[in-house]
Amino acid sequence: MSAPAAQPTSSAEGQEEKDKSLLLRESDAAPERPLDIERLRRCIIEFVHENFLEVVFWQMQTANKDFDEMLGVQAVVLLNKMDEKERGVLLMELVTIVHEASLQWRQEYERVVDAILYYAHAAGVLSINMCVEGLALTADFTLRTIMDPQKWTFIEENIPLMDYKGVRSLFNHRAPYLPYKAELRAPQTYLLYTVIRQPRGKEVLSGLLRQVTHGRTQWDEILSVLISETMAEVQKLPEEVEIPRYQWENLMSIIMYGITQKHINLSRLLSLLSNVLVKTGYRRARDEVMWIMLQIAGTFQPHLQKEQVEEMARLYNLLFSDDVVWTGASDHPSQLVRFLAAACMWNILDGSEGLPPPSECLATQIEFVRSNTGPPDEAMQAVLDNAFRHESPISRNVHAIFQQRLDGQPTDEPHILPYGRAANNKLDAFDMQFLDALTLRAKINLLISTCFVSLHKVDRLPSPACVETCARILTSIEFDYGLTNFIAILNRSITAALSPAPADGLNHKDQCYMLLDLLCYRLPSIPMNFRAAMSHTHDPTPAGLRLCMTIHSAMAQQHVASNHGLYSAMEHTLMRQWAWNLLPDTISLAHLFVDNAFGNTLLNLNSWLVYNPMDNSRAGRLVICPELSSLPLTAQRTAITLEEDPAKAEAFQVLYFSLFQREVHTDFMQMRGQPEMSWMEYMSMPSRQPTILCVIFRYLIESPPEHQMLSPVIYQILDRQTCREHVLAVNALTDYIISQCSAEKNSEEFLPMMIRVLNMMVFHRHVMTFDRLLLSLVLHPATDHASQIAMVIVQALLNCTEINERIDFYCRYIPKRDVDAPEHFRRLAEYHRKFPEMTFAEMANRPPMMAEMVNPRAHYPIYYGSLIERLLPILDFTLARALELQVDNIFSTILTTCGPIYKFHPYPITFLYTILFCMHEQLGHHPRARQFVLAILCQGDQSSLTQSFINDNHQRVYSFEELVYELADRIITCSEFILTPPSYVAPDWRFAEYPPAAQALYLACIELLASPHTPEHIVPAMINLLVSSRAQPPRPYLMLNAIALLLTALPEAYCRVLQNEFLAVIDSGVLAEMTFEEIVFDEFEERQLLQMASRPLIVNVVAQAYWYHSNLTSLSKLISTFAGEVCSRANTENDLWYALRLVVPLLQRCYDWREKVKHEESLKVVSILYTKIGDITERYGDILHGDELCDLLYYFKYMFVGDFLRKEAEAAFPRFPPRMRERLKFYTSFSSNKEKDEDCAAKVSSVSRPDLATLLKTSRANAPDRPADTHVTSSAGDH
Repeated sequence: MSAPAAQPTSSAEGQEEKDKSLLLRESDAAPERPLDIERLRRCIIEFVHENFLEVVFWQMQTANKDFDEMLGVQAVVLLNKMDEKERGVLLMELVTIVHEASLQWRQEYERVVDAILYYAHAAGVLSINMCVEGLALTADFTLRTIMDPQKWTFIEENIPLMDYKGVRSLFNHRAPYLPYKAELRAPQTYLLYTVIRQPRGKEVLSGLLRQVTHGRTQWDEILSVLISETMAEVQKLPEEVEIPRYQWENLMSIIMYGITQKHINLSRLLSLLSNVLVKTGYRRARDEVMWIMLQIAGTFQPHLQKEQVEEMARLYNLLFSDDVVWTGASDHPSQLVRFLAAACMWNILDGSEGLPPPSECLATQIEFVRSNTGPPDEAMQAVLDNAFRHESPISRNVHAIFQQRLDGQPTDEPHILPYGRAANNKLDAFDMQFLDALTLRAKINLLISTCFVSLHKVDRLPSPACVETCARILTSIEFDYGLTNFIAILNRSITAALSPAPADGLNHKDQCYMLLDLLCYRLPSIPMNFRAAMSHTHDPTPAGLRLCMTIHSAMAQQHVASNHGLYSAMEHTLMRQWAWNLLPDTISLAHLFVDNAFGNTLLNLNSWLVYNPMDNSRAGRLVICPELSSLPLTAQRTAITLEEDPAKAEAFQVLYFSLFQREVHTDFMQMRGQPEMSWMEYMSMPSRQPTILCVIFRYLIESPPEHQMLSPVIYQILDRQTCREHVLAVNALTDYIISQCSAEKNSEEFLPMMIRVLNMMVFHRHVMTFDRLLLSLVLHPATDHASQIAMVIVQALLNCTEINERIDFYCRYIPKRDVDAPEHFRRLAEYHRKFPEMTFAEMANRPPMMAEMVNPRAHYPIYYGSLIERLLPILDFTLARALELQVDNIFSTILTTCGPIYKFHPYPITFLYTILFCMHEQLGHHPRARQFVLAILCQGDQSSLTQSFINDNHQRVYSFEELVYELADRIITCSEFILTPPSYVAPDWRFAEYPPAAQALYLACIELLASPHTPEHIVPAMINLLVSSRAQPPRPYLMLNAIALLLTALPEAYCRVLQNEFLAVIDSGVLAEMTFEEIVFDEFEERQLLQMASRPLIVNVVAQAYWYHSNLTSLSKLISTFAGEVCSRANTENDLWYALRLVVPLLQRCYDWREKVKHEESLKVVSILYTKIGDITERYGDILHGDELCDLLYYFKYMFVGDFLRKEAEAAFPRFPPRMRERLKFYTSFSSNKEKDEDCAAKVSSVSRPDLATLLKTSRANAPDRPADTHVTSSAGDH
């Protein structure tokens, strides 16, 4: 009699479950349920839970038919009052009741709801379409409860009576993803976990989560796991080893982002973490956990709720149940701030609701922090800044100390910047160890209240220490917390620079130049597409794009267009943004400017480069250098064809050169025969301005050495030119010297003379800068022939002593800023003293035969800029152009001379990967490719490349599979690390070019593209590796995903080899030996774990993984060419199923992206499929698995084909087997809905309606055997 004894408990549990079901989702119900539907819903819940004894003693009961009949009658009455749309709403409410039930009660809900559907259909108020759909949707496809065979018999018998809309509705609800796991369509927790834990992984979350329209992503659970597993790794470290903070910095960044974006429920996260730590006992990294809590408290203190504060306090009490003793050095900032993190948090939250009194040990620490009133040392400064709000007296005192550390005293001797500009004499910036000891709130306060204030002082320029500290803070915190403020200040500074300078104080243009110098050389690439999600701005334009638009507009204004220094700073800022942004950002930038006023620049390229430059009216709206305006397009490696007919362009170029030489000769003779005072008037004529540098060049080349000094009038003419006019003059000089080289018969004698004069013009007479001349030589020539001549000139210039001296000094004596900033500033000033770049005004005022005299007020304050830094983006395009023209000797010269500069390149991996990817046909697998890679990446003692590549270019590997395994394993290792990444990864992800996994991926691509091994070697090796036992780690998908990522990141040639491998499987006939189940239902994971992987399965899986990781461009190519070819090559039914295993999900993916992928391509594939089924039928007489093919064809029709292929289907179906034609009889039926309804009604009336009691009895008979006491026990356990 155990069951009756359990009755009170079960009754209480049943009542609790009933109340829970009644209240479920009521707060989330939107829109509110109609009253009648809500009444039926409550009746169903009451019936299930009030009759729990019927569930317990089901073997001893007959069906409670009377009450079931009452539910049925109530449903029939309700349905009679509804139209078709309202009946659909009621049906989905009934289905929802079943799916919201707990596992224990689900089968009972399904039984009752199914009975109501049977009853309503038998009563004639529910169509066969809706009845079958409802029965199918209430089924438990997870198989956690037993399926009802009577239901599926009913569905199978009645599907032929349904019209096409009913069948389509079924397909919409249960998409045919077999043999693909259905859960792969849902938001992936493990995928989200993998992305989040990778440094900077949150940057791709907007794209990853864009299709999640309901529900909650499991951030809280994932982060609790991430924190606990990181603590577990720390627990394994020896006691004497300091805790690595690589991943802790990442975790802090993720949590702050998640809270701001409302992905995280802070109370839930802390509760989950506390529960985990209670069970695990991890304590060694507790200071790191409390450091994160302090960050949260400091940043979000005004918004914290009572329960959140309570959970933070609970977490502290759990972690610090014992007394804590300080064991570190008191002058170690990062250790001290973490030790006192809890005390600082309590101090910040003092007075907050829910904050309990501190423990005795914690109270002692809090008192220590509050009583520290003396002059604090550096570590204590960080503690106090973290512990007090910025408006408190203690915080103001700390920031006064910070201000003095950055600015010094007014009586201190100034530091002399390049060209004699005086600044505050502080060179030691705050090091990163100290800055990382500050909370995010303290960093932002230091940035805004101290650094930005110093940047705008009017009495003296800010110190190098202040500028460098500002740069370090901006690069170490989230974009929206730092760079958005910086961009806002820069925008205001640019606006101020356009106005007249004040009578006294710091010039607005100086301030603008300082900020541009900082942005250009310390923050070289702002994400173009970033929108300030955390700020309150209402401007939808991304911050990076908005800044570029502001700079571009300012360059057209008079105060900038006539200011060569400020114009150059803006120009190089844009150049770096465009040269080093990733491809999506570059595309956005190009589209934005083409669609706006900047489109005039790109459209006027022909006017600048081909037509007569004397005609200034053609380029009247151009505000920047045409070479610079072409960078967004060149960065995409998009060929700019200036003329449709290359031969016509060459002929026009020859004609233009001859006319232009005549113009230069005329101007030269005019100036030679006129007094100096009349030169100004003559060269001021608009038609004469572009020839000024050509005239200077001819004057210097024809004059003896003793008469090669330039008159001050020449410099006055140059000084009066606008920046745009100067660009015209440099481009004209480029055209002139190219034409001279083409026309000169004795070019071997003329070239050295020309190079000597060009060097004199640049480095001794200062009529133009070397970077301006190099940019013009590389990007200005309009034909390949002219470009080849220009490259010869570039090679000769780079072999000259003048430029080599500058490169040697810069690379040998100037350290990197992150290594030794004070020495960097000292050496940079020395470099500018040794190699000054004089302005036109200085040269005009220089006494004859005297050395250069620097006027400090003629130069802007320089903290980072130099000729070498300005050369970097131009050298990128110089190398690319040399490779395009296939001039190997010139390419080698550039690498030899300029290779050492690349240790200062901020994005060397991006540069290498872009060149090797886009020039794979010209450069890939060539010896110069390895030379190229080693020259760029092997500039120091450490290299991120593999030793096999550095030593012998992967030519001594045991096998190609071994090579693939080594590179793929690096990707896996960089993706799966928990605490610290491998040694070949950048030690701090905040300053790295890429996060660890992306760095490993792109370096692997670089090594493969530079190695002598072609795609024909590598792709089969990838497949063989997956077939072999070595590629079977505990999680088989790791190696598969690493290989798929490699394939998607490599050029299209690798994809073609993979496609050929797939087609080879079909052509080989090996599929004839496989069964239908092996082809369609074999799972990669299961086969790998059993070590039974077959090559056909692996090829198919790799192809699927490839397109799954592919971008839109690759996806469009796959569907437009490869998918159709695969179906066409199928000659047997097995071949066709093998092809469909790849093609079906590919078609679905294209349908999901139908707004971006052409729909016509999918239609072509389905049309080919119609034809191929007919061909196979005619060849073999029948299709063994025709029912499955019919299911797929119906799915194609109802999901994305529709009636577009009606004619093709009607023409193809007569060739199908009779059984398939019978199943497809509704495929091309287009009778009216009324006729169909009448036809269905007639068919239904001829079918005997099922007896409700029989159905209920059968449903109960199919319930699992479960003793009554077991059921009651499980019920109590669930609640």
